Amino acid sequence: DISHRERTRAIVTKAFNKKEVKEWFAPEWEVINECTILHKDSNGNIKEHRPDRVITNGEKTLVIDYKTGKQNDKDVEQVKTYINLLKQMGYSNIAGHIWYIHRNDIINISQ
Repeated sequence: DISHRERTRAIVTKAFNKKEVKEWFAPEWEVINECTILHKDSNGNIKEHRPDRVITNGEKTLVIDYKTGKQNDKDVEQVKTYINLLKQMGYSNIAGHIWYIHRNDIINISQ
């Protein structure tokens, strides 16, 4: 019988062995973890957004959102919102990724 800790360790180890995930944690990226992005909505209310991980190398910017639940259309819309807000802030060549950790599945999002 495998303990919960051992199962979790196996899931994380497998996930971090994925080529795309390894790239996200390479040292050449400038990392902005849990950054807060503020903006005004159409009613003038200030909204706060917090992508899990934003990385940039000066030429390309990636938004990565980690999920542990089932795939949801709201997840895609959330990452698209992050991409649009980063564009408004002057970033270019932005791509988004949703990483469903337990399934070790990555959904790529571009606009």
